[in-house]
Amino acid sequence: MFARVWGKAVLFDPARGSAAAWLLTLARRTAINQLAARRPPTPVDAEPAPDAVEPADVDAFWLDTGLARLSQQERTVIELAYYSDLSESAIAKRLRVPLGSVKSWKRRGLNRLATLLDEEPP
Repeated sequence: MFARVWGKAVLFDPARGSAAAWLLTLARRTAINQLAARRPPTPVDAEPAPDAVEPADVDAFWLDTGLARLSQQERTVIELAYYSDLSESAIAKRLRVPLGSVKSWKRRGLNRLATLLDEEPP
């Protein structure tokens, strides 16, 4: 970095700003260029391998595995809410249980599911 500053010193113009601002700008641009040089190039026409698994298939597999590990109530409430697009009130009516139970099962189930999938709870 010091060699770069020394080599670019002739470009410094005190009329355009302070020496500190010039140094910070030079350091920032150098860091950005270094990061860009380290990134591997993105393949343009890369085709997936014939036996490659689609990311959606992998996500669905892990989601199904996580749902299978939940209690029956938690799984049912989450499936009705997200797959059938039912509100908590509609789920409570369909299951003939209090609304508070549905809310508790949904929250507990989502927290357990997030833990099982190693993500932050919602």
